Amino acid sequence: MLGRELATAGSRFSWQLQGLGEGAAAYCFGRLAEKLARPVLIVAPTASVAEGFALDLRTVLGEREDADFLTRRVHLFPERDAPPFEMVSPSLEVEAARAAAAYQLGTATAPIVVASVAALTQRTPPRAPLLESVVYVTPDSELDVEALTTRLQGYGYRASGVVEEPAEFAVRGGIVDVWPAGSDFPCRIELYGDLVESLRYFDPADQRSFGKAEKVVILASDAFPLSRLGETSVRRTVNARCDELSLRASVRRELDECLAAGVRFPGAELVMTYAGGEPAWIGDFAPASTLLATLDPAGVHEALRDQLALLDEAEATATE
Repeated sequence: MLGRELATAGSRFSWQLQGLGEGAAAYCFGRLAEKLARPVLIVAPTASVAEGFALDLRTVLGEREDADFLTRRVHLFPERDAPPFEMVSPSLEVEAARAAAAYQLGTATAPIVVASVAALTQRTPPRAPLLESVVYVTPDSELDVEALTTRLQGYGYRASGVVEEPAEFAVRGGIVDVWPAGSDFPCRIELYGDLVESLRYFDPADQRSFGKAEKVVILASDAFPLSRLGETSVRRTVNARCDELSLRASVRRELDECLAAGVRFPGAELVMTYAGGEPAWIGDFAPASTLLATLDPAGVHEALRDQLALLDEAEATATE
């Protein structure tokens, strides 16, 4: 009965379920989610609670841990593993997982995204540019390899002789190997001229194919096209900001050289506002029909207060 109410309820519908441990809560929500044909955003107080709940929910729904993100319903939106307001970039794996969760929340029919309070407070690339950067490849479609490699490099993918890590690609004759951001395995695109003959996953350890793919979705591994860094307007705006912050001449010169070359540098995400548009948050990807669920509301409120205090302290330190 409750599942039917959830499936048909409007955005103002609210209910509470108390007295359940984490495993029991995941089981109960999983059974209810089977009847939901709408997106769900679940907020957890901490990263460990979010990770554990997502894992339990996948188990309840029978999802394989190594399943491709396109076939999963449950997605973890992780926290960035980089301190705020510092010239340090988060790991590629974390950025890829965040992009995959945002993409699924914005495009899939009934995804379930689990995020901690800290993950929610961290900005994402704007919705439109992120979705527009996606490359779709399907069997029997045409593919311009030169255009693809240019696009991949522009969004942070690295050319390599052999694909062994996420966000790498390799071109060998009529074969393009690419490891899409957010995917657990790389994909081998076999071409006949410009026609895609087959798509197959392969093991990066031994490079052997093991299964067919119906389609490949290649997400950008960077928050914005790196080519935008060298634009005059971006360099001018960043330089003006450097004036406001009274940065040393040596630091400004090094930063401008990186911008002019259009290369990734530690903390490049801090210029996203100048090169990629006003940053967004994961809620901007959620359709109006999205159901919001909160795990431990009191814990979430406490975590939010702690996160705001952390950001205030980080901002004060960065300003000093």
